[in-house]
Amino acid sequence: MATDEAATRAELAEVERLIADLRRSAQGIHEEIGNRDDGPGDPGDVSELFAETQEQEALLGELEQRRDDLRHRLDPHEP
Repeated sequence: MATDEAATRAELAEVERLIADLRRSAQGIHEEIGNRDDGPGDPGDVSELFAETQEQEALLGELEQRRDDLRHRLDPHEP
């Protein structure tokens, strides 16, 4: 049982690290889109950046759900 808990805690730590990394990356893309000093730029480039942020936000949602599942597994009484 302790091994399962340790593995779950290790996975939780990894998922939380991935969430933090992905949030930083998404924030960087949002800043890049918002801080374009040279105007809107190539519509294809802007569209690609928006698509990338949407993909990252979807992945964030999946990772956050996984994090919540792992937390619940460790403490079923936690909401």
